[in-house]
Amino acid sequence: MSVYRYRHIVWDWNGTLMDDAELCVLVMNNILSKRTMAPISLENYRDWFDFPLIKYYQRLGFDEEQDTFEKISYEFIEEYEVSCLECELHKSTKSILKKLKKRGMSHSILSAYRQEPLNKIVAYYRIASYFIELIGQDNIYAEGKIEKGKAWMKNIHFKPEEVLLVGDTVHDFEVAESMGVDCLLVSHGHHSVGRLEGCGASVVHSLEEVEAYLLNGS
Repeated sequence: MSVYRYRHIVWDWNGTLMDDAELCVLVMNNILSKRTMAPISLENYRDWFDFPLIKYYQRLGFDEEQDTFEKISYEFIEEYEVSCLECELHKSTKSILKKLKKRGMSHSILSAYRQEPLNKIVAYYRIASYFIELIGQDNIYAEGKIEKGKAWMKNIHFKPEEVLLVGDTVHDFEVAESMGVDCLLVSHGHHSVGRLEGCGASVVHSLEEVEAYLLNGS
């Protein structure tokens, strides 16, 4: 694959560039503990986490009459945002963004996270200058990114074959398909390797491997 095959990369944020899967497990276990429900492991989380988010909550076994989707969502995001700035970016995040930008590739972020905190946290990590656009959501319910992704494709001047979406979940693969672009999934985030490979996408295990895929061929 030529280095010039892709001219623009659409990055997922949570789990792909930001290493927050373990925090998500910790926050959910605090919520479960308050209800004397069994805790989950990181392995459980990567097998059960899903979009839309309500499917994940249902798998965890919440009593939907006592704990509505909206209630759990607010409780989760409130605790998550207390600690999220303690998370780190995945190794090589800054270096790959810098290197690819220098080679003429532009970048954007397409996230299930709310727009305002997305803007703030990307700025906090001092990487906002690498992106031509940050695309978040207008609510906390993480319902999915398909419509936002399709709208973004209409706004950018690249052909679908010039765009690659890099994410860490099966939903990212679904979003890429809806956008008509190629997809590369990284297994260091929110879904297990088995789930990622099962959807038929190309899978790598680190951002260093993303860089090799892009620069040296897959």
